[in-house]
Amino acid sequence: MQENQPMKIIIDSNPLLKLSLPFVLGIITSNYIGTDISMNIWFTATVITFIVTLFLFNHKNIQSVAIYIIIYMLGGFLTNKRLAEISFSLPENEISYEGIIISEPVETNKTVKCDVLLINTTPHVKVKEYFYKDSVSKALRIGDGFQATSKIQAPKNIQNSSFDYAKYLRHHGFAGTTFTCSWKWKKKTIDANKLTFTERITLYAIKLRSNLLREYIKAGLQGDNLQIIAAMTLGEKSLMTKETKEAFSVSGASHILALSGMHLSIIYAILLIFIGRKKHSLIRQLIIMLAIWTFVLLVGMPPSAIRSAIMLSIYSIACVFRRSKSSYNTIAFAAITILIFNPLYLFDTGFQMSFMAVLSILMFYKHIYKMLSILNRNIITRYLWQLSAVSIAAQIGTAPLVMHYFDRMPCYSLLSNIIVVPAAMLIICGSIFILILPPLPSLQHFVSIPVAFVTEKMSSGITLLSSLPNSSISVHLSVTQTLCVYAIILSFYLIYQIIKPQQSLALSPMRY
Repeated sequence: MQENQPMKIIIDSNPLLKLSLPFVLGIITSNYIGTDISMNIWFTATVITFIVTLFLFNHKNIQSVAIYIIIYMLGGFLTNKRLAEISFSLPENEISYEGIIISEPVETNKTVKCDVLLINTTPHVKVKEYFYKDSVSKALRIGDGFQATSKIQAPKNIQNSSFDYAKYLRHHGFAGTTFTCSWKWKKKTIDANKLTFTERITLYAIKLRSNLLREYIKAGLQGDNLQIIAAMTLGEKSLMTKETKEAFSVSGASHILALSGMHLSIIYAILLIFIGRKKHSLIRQLIIMLAIWTFVLLVGMPPSAIRSAIMLSIYSIACVFRRSKSSYNTIAFAAITILIFNPLYLFDTGFQMSFMAVLSILMFYKHIYKMLSILNRNIITRYLWQLSAVSIAAQIGTAPLVMHYFDRMPCYSLLSNIIVVPAAMLIICGSIFILILPPLPSLQHFVSIPVAFVTEKMSSGITLLSSLPNSSISVHLSVTQTLCVYAIILSFYLIYQIIKPQQSLALSPMRY
């Protein structure tokens, strides 16, 4: 793909990018309408449009429009189907139910909160459960079954909070929340056959993640170090305190806690070193991809990690068959795949941040990096400028979302990335060794010492940056304002794409 081509050529040369646009619009429309229009109507409209399209082979332009309408309808149908699945009719009174704990229980002042899967509903639904804190509830673990009687309430927003917590719960598949008194529940063994195959696999992965977390504890990790390492390597953020999350957010380093492309790329590079550096070997790439996808399942399959795993899988296939790698097509394919699986991921903050960061890097990184190409003469300055250029490019794409969702704009993101990215590489590498060394506890503990040291220094640096004057600017963008900012960014990009080739032509030597 040429470097300075207009956006139209980029879209035309990446067909999946074109198809993703009507698909996303269909999801947004269906989510806005809700279940007022039934799933059957969406499905019937999709089928009718498809049949009409078959008779338009002599009218290519009209047929193309019809295909986009089909993709739009498909997005709407899948979203409506998903909304219907999580629409749980809640009774007004208390009900008796059985459930399985599917997240790490977290103690608060008066409760033990966790996610539970209700197994006596069709289909099974998730609920945010709050047990009254006592000796029994404090002993709960992932995979424990129980029987309870309580009133399940529809998701509600937190008072005096601008965050739409109810929408967040619905988009993540939660039917409601409930508080259970200590005398209204008891442990009960749940027959695994009552779970679907997917639910059993997911529960097994969650249990394995919990066991790996205990390996960190056995190795001597504790406190803030344990919280940060668990979030960075296992996707387990339930242990993190509000103060730690706030420090990373204010400093602009919160992305390091979300499993994404950087984390999986480091794991991919480590596997490539141990298995062999022959990128074109089919067996090696299959082994690496199996390990990558196992890791994604282990950490709970967050959208950012799925996106990265899909892109790495396409990269692996391209390496094996020595094919070119179309980045825009790749990211569009990743987005479509994730949204087919769960269209409501489109409204997940992590999904939006991840994809906008990658798109922005693809669009702006090369141009930003070439602005100070003089820094390439020194290996240290080249590395620092590459890191800074990637950070700047990613922030162009994510800054509007940060201001929309978090009501702030971090001012020291570049400095924080210079700290956290090299530290993350060391922490992830060291953590892998900790997790594979349980048979050698002495060596496991020895490895944990430098890992804890690097984590502590990284955390101290982030805390220092977050405490500096004007570390972040308070600013909020509405949905309309956010879209306008993105329109302005895209306009500047298009103008630059058009003007730069003309400037290059004007500055080139005249031919006689």
